[in-house]
Amino acid sequence: MKQELFFYQQSSQFTSRDKARKLNTNTSKMKTSPLLFLLLNAAFLTTSGQPGQALPQQNLAHWPGIPTGNYSGITPLGNSRYAVVSDKAADDGFFIFHIEQDSLSGQITNVRFEGFSGEAPQQRDAWGNTTRDCEGVAFLPRRNTIWISGEGDQAILEYDLSGRSTGRKLDVPSQFSTTAIYPNRGFEALCHDTLRHCFWTTTESSLRSDGPRPGRGFPRADNRLRLLSFDDETGKLRAQYAYRTDSGSVTCFGRAYIFGVPALSSLPDGRLLVMEREGHFPQHRLGSRVSVKLYAVDLDTAQPLDSLPALSTIEPHLFVRKTLLASWTTHFNLFARNLANYEGVCLGHPTADGRPTLICINDSQARMGNALFRLKDFLRVVALSQQ
Repeated sequence: MKQELFFYQQSSQFTSRDKARKLNTNTSKMKTSPLLFLLLNAAFLTTSGQPGQALPQQNLAHWPGIPTGNYSGITPLGNSRYAVVSDKAADDGFFIFHIEQDSLSGQITNVRFEGFSGEAPQQRDAWGNTTRDCEGVAFLPRRNTIWISGEGDQAILEYDLSGRSTGRKLDVPSQFSTTAIYPNRGFEALCHDTLRHCFWTTTESSLRSDGPRPGRGFPRADNRLRLLSFDDETGKLRAQYAYRTDSGSVTCFGRAYIFGVPALSSLPDGRLLVMEREGHFPQHRLGSRVSVKLYAVDLDTAQPLDSLPALSTIEPHLFVRKTLLASWTTHFNLFARNLANYEGVCLGHPTADGRPTLICINDSQARMGNALFRLKDFLRVVALSQQ
């Protein structure tokens, strides 16, 4: 999501800042042994009842040479290498990160920046960024190419590993054009499904024709989305599935509010992972929070839409069933400054005992803030139960 959500200008002085900074510093720099991670994870599972466990988020600034960014998507390339996209970049392309994980806990132990691959865009905005607004990214192993979804043009394009466009693209129906979406609520999510040989994507919020987007005027509304499957050989649309997010939790809206699906990932067992993200940012910033829920969808039992009715009119049983895997909330208040707007997720390395892991990436808006408080570039690992 391209808009600036938290700081629109240099913020005023906050009370109790020294106490909050000390708490945040101690938490972010805490080093935990793999054995303690396992004990903490076991306790989390016991209390939460969720099959996934969200490990402490890791600040990318801990590792030298990692550039700040507006990171919005991540995909594995193999050999601990990952392609990452930013929704505010000068060129069309992707960053390459080398990410190492602990074999027992799954926690990230090292990150190394390998460079940026890209090309000059056809158009840039007034700030010098590409107007494509690159949000989602997926790797197609068969062709050894990177695919990137753009929210600015609602196009999903192929790039080679040097970052040059190949000219190939997915055949996106006009039903999902830039005029069909709410502003800045288009294709954020993208992943590749190696089992079904297809790409999956969806819009962040409901299409205009499918109902209102949650927000001012529509408190506690939900998003009614279309999970789209595209053949990875022909680029043609295979099927659409109806997906319904949870209802929003906010009734009084402040400076900004976001609620929708920013990321998708395929899971080893064939299910599709859906990230639901809700962020509320009050006028005075204190009390800001971002909540993330990770759901799994069983596509084998899902019923595709036979026609294209408005999703506000279809029967409830046509919406796919979803299972909650993990959830967390980050905050900016007097006692916590761990606020993180997660926008990307992909598969990481499995643990030694066979548990799949997910790597989530946060958009810090280039570490926006001031001397009192800055947003941070975070990665967060979620370890799933053994399958």
